Amino acid sequence: MAKHRPRILHDHEASVDLLDEDLRRLVVNVAFHLVGLPVPGKADVAFVDFFEPTFYSAQKSDYYQKRNLKPADYMLGRSPATGLANPEPKKDGPKPGNQPKKDEKLEEAPVQPPHAPNAEPPAATSARPQAVAPPSKGERIVLIGNGLAERDVHYGRIETELHLRYPDRELFFRNMGHVGDTPGFRPHPARVSQWAFPGAEKFHPELSIHNGKGFFPTPDQWLTHLKADTIVAFFGFNESFDGPGRVANFQAELDAWVLHTLGKAYNGKAAPRIVLVSPVAFENLSADRDLPSGEKIPIPGPCLPGCIETVAKSHGLTFIDLFTPTKALYAQSQQPLTTGGFVPNDEGYRQIAGILADGLFGNRPTRQKPIRPWFMTRCGRRIGSGTMTTTPSTGSTPMVNATIPLAPRITPMNSRRRGKWPRCAMFLIHDIASGRKNDLDVDDLSQDPALPRFRRTTSRVRRMAVKLTCMARML
Repeated sequence: MAKHRPRILHDHEASVDLLDEDLRRLVVNVAFHLVGLPVPGKADVAFVDFFEPTFYSAQKSDYYQKRNLKPADYMLGRSPATGLANPEPKKDGPKPGNQPKKDEKLEEAPVQPPHAPNAEPPAATSARPQAVAPPSKGERIVLIGNGLAERDVHYGRIETELHLRYPDRELFFRNMGHVGDTPGFRPHPARVSQWAFPGAEKFHPELSIHNGKGFFPTPDQWLTHLKADTIVAFFGFNESFDGPGRVANFQAELDAWVLHTLGKAYNGKAAPRIVLVSPVAFENLSADRDLPSGEKIPIPGPCLPGCIETVAKSHGLTFIDLFTPTKALYAQSQQPLTTGGFVPNDEGYRQIAGILADGLFGNRPTRQKPIRPWFMTRCGRRIGSGTMTTTPSTGSTPMVNATIPLAPRITPMNSRRRGKWPRCAMFLIHDIASGRKNDLDVDDLSQDPALPRFRRTTSRVRRMAVKLTCMARML
């Protein structure tokens, strides 16, 4: 097979990104690599001239007209400072007779719109058992953590495995994983604070800058809204890049999050069962792809699973080691189990789902026909687990601009429609897993007159479901 030349694409979101020395060195190192020159151990990436970027924001239409910059202004030694050269002086107040008209409807809009869950969890006076045991009927399982949890929404393997093992338990499953999340650091553009619990900021003082605006629910508010019984936490991979010197800081952060979480009764009854999951091992794909081997700098490294297990044991929690078994699976498998070495692919998540199910509730075989895993996986992938509601990529429209005209009426309606989608899927999955149904006909539950568009959306799901069912029966 012909070997293709490597192509590297780079994009940074804003000029302030280049203030980070490590990012500048990454760009310089990539440039050395692409032109075939040896990459220096530590390239000089100091600024050659004055550089003071403004933080990203929407500029007014006359911003650059007022700046009135010329090409000559950017010559070395003459780089202009940011901001307006001659900013207009602020006035004490609006001119008489020029005050904006008050909009009574906007003034009446609540500060906390009705479509944003805002209930805080009560303090826990008791705790659920932390021992490994089969799930109770209707148990509410929520995944949180980094990209290892989040990426399974593309495959639905974890949810599928649990439903196939316990078809009569009618499990409630939601995935709140989001790439980059740590135990204490959970940023979102529509969330005022990036911290998951009080005191989390001391573990990441370098991440104190946050310009979130809006009312996107906090992690605690989401877990309260979902009434979480069991929380499965995937942490450690992001922190592995901080190096061995920061392992103790990660362990302390994880321990603080566990203590905080065990003090809350998200389901309104008792503190949740917490299951800590280690990162997967790094798969060496360097023989076939232009990727690191992971041998010189182990990622995530064996020390991370060890400190996660230490925290779990200190609080009597369940610990699931994915590092050791995935390392063995990589050695045995004839095909790659990851994309890029660290993100599991479909087969990788299938293997991981079995390990997780054993660790969560004990070893129990599935009781379904061979066709059902394919069927259920597609079901979970297509009309899946509600991630669109709990972790949208941006909260700007539904969770920030809810005071623009019509938004107080339209935005709550759309949010309710998005919330009803995973509930319909959940009822359908319960019916299929238990054998009550053999088709993908969706009961849209659309008796709510505020959701007129949901019927049309559901009809498209039905047409897609018919195709999937026909394909499944042909296997």
